[in-house]
Amino acid sequence: MGMVSLMWSLLLFSGVVGAQVPSPPPNASPTTPTPTLPSPAPSPITRLSSVTPSSSPAASQPGTVFLGEQPLFVLYDRLNSPSVEARAKAVSQQVESFARNPAIPIESLQVGEQGEQVVLFYGSTVITPITEQDASALQQLPRPLAQSYVDILRKATTLYRQAGTRSGQWFQLSQIWEFFTTLSTRGDKVNYPLAIAYTILATLILALVWFLLNSLFPSLVRTIRTAQRRRWLEIRLYKIKLFSSVQVGRVLLLLTQLLRLVLMLLTFLSYLIVVLNLYPLTQKIGGQLFGYSRGVLLQVTKAITNYIPSALIIGLIILLTYYTLRVIKPIFNQLGQETIKLKGFYPEWAEPTYRLVEIFVLAIAAVLCFPYLPGFGSDAFQSLSIFLGVLVSLGSTTAVANAVSGVILIYTRAFRLGDYIAVGEVKGAVEEKSILVTRVRTPNNVIVTIPNAMLIANSIQNYSISGRDTAQPVVLTTTITLGYDMPWTNVYAALTAAAQQTPAVLQDPPPEVWQTTLGDFSVTYEIRVYTDRPTQEPQIHSALHQNIQDACNAADIEILSPTYAAVRDGNNSTIPADYLPADYKPDGFKLNPLGNLFQVDLHWGSGKAKAKANGRSPQKQ
Repeated sequence: MGMVSLMWSLLLFSGVVGAQVPSPPPNASPTTPTPTLPSPAPSPITRLSSVTPSSSPAASQPGTVFLGEQPLFVLYDRLNSPSVEARAKAVSQQVESFARNPAIPIESLQVGEQGEQVVLFYGSTVITPITEQDASALQQLPRPLAQSYVDILRKATTLYRQAGTRSGQWFQLSQIWEFFTTLSTRGDKVNYPLAIAYTILATLILALVWFLLNSLFPSLVRTIRTAQRRRWLEIRLYKIKLFSSVQVGRVLLLLTQLLRLVLMLLTFLSYLIVVLNLYPLTQKIGGQLFGYSRGVLLQVTKAITNYIPSALIIGLIILLTYYTLRVIKPIFNQLGQETIKLKGFYPEWAEPTYRLVEIFVLAIAAVLCFPYLPGFGSDAFQSLSIFLGVLVSLGSTTAVANAVSGVILIYTRAFRLGDYIAVGEVKGAVEEKSILVTRVRTPNNVIVTIPNAMLIANSIQNYSISGRDTAQPVVLTTTITLGYDMPWTNVYAALTAAAQQTPAVLQDPPPEVWQTTLGDFSVTYEIRVYTDRPTQEPQIHSALHQNIQDACNAADIEILSPTYAAVRDGNNSTIPADYLPADYKPDGFKLNPLGNLFQVDLHWGSGKAKAKANGRSPQKQ
């Protein structure tokens, strides 16, 4: 398992590595220190103090370049920066980036020329130019001054890399990297058979590690699930259960899967780095991959470490929010059960009011947590916030209207779950109430979803609220039209008997029959029945109509609405016989206007027949 240890060490103590010394930047020619330069001082501070600033009045306020907390040298020309201090800060960042990367040899830091400027550089990165103004302020020439700064940087970088725990890791990194780069070499030559052998060995180690991971993690998953079923994973604070065994088990299973994936990726990455560094042609790629991996791991580790305080604050906010809701909920439960009573607060308000309070508390918690989220305040976070704000403002008009309407419906007590209501053409029992919509189940078992804004805009007929709140039964009505020849007393008796025989109709108060309309040809009778089962309204109407037919047939009442024209064909009058004279006879046709038109008296035939019967001769009229 020595190779595995080396592979893990490679990732734990990783760093950006270049196999060769980086080449100078374009137009930069490396130079070596001239014999006339002063010898390096024992420390950066001593060396810096040996350079005496000029007393020339033309010299500006200097900017100091630092490595960590250590001052290195001063600059006097701001170049393209807003100020000399800004330039010195940017140079300090370049110096720290160089010093933090132990894989870059210190000797790669050199003095060169870029155009007409003397520059400090390593590889293809320019740390800073040394201008005439920088040199004249110290009464030196640019090139000798640049070389003295290189000496200062080299010595300071050496001390920086060797100091503290991190420098010890970098030292181990150098040893590990040197080991891998020389693993397949003998002298100046590459031993390719040995490199191939090491490649095979690394492949076998990778396969073994993956086999062990695939063998161990399923057992770990089974153990977690067993503990989850037996409720061993519950997290309790005294007698209060913070998290159930199921919740903790789900989190552990997710973390287990993520850990397995990360370990497999890390071992494969280590395998690639080891194999690529066995061959000279791929050592540069291996070094770059090594550097990228090390950078990512360090960034992730640093980000996690730096985020721990913010995560603790977010956890505290979540914990306080959770227990605030835990304390509030029993109070509203008692209000809903009327164990606790508040004047003017109805029991059906308890649940929706708790939901509103819950939303309010969660909104406050979200506002408090936002500043501690990763990336808060960044340009990406601000852009996302603006986008979401515009999206919500453009698309939430209807949603906000429905939500406000839902709140209004709650506190106006227009209806509750189970009530039988009618809205427009929709009639049925309330199946569900939400902040945005209301769902009604019709007698045909069809669920109709009605936006709350539409409910507010229309009148709502509630068949259930009267019996529930005022103990008054609801009235159901139906109408029937009958001719004037039917005595209304007979009609009343038949319709009342029909109503009394209808199921779910109350006998007290008794059914009623009203004459609502005296039409041109018929009378409209309205049957009014009382019921305490409004949800059975369709069944009650159906049974009532059946009983009306049976009762009318039994009473010899023909259910029809006779319609009469001005022409009478000899039918009896619709007035009941009790109101007619004893010698009443129905008239025949009377079409005098039509007879006059043709000069024909349609009564002539009838008169002739009567004359013959009486022994007289007929006369024309």
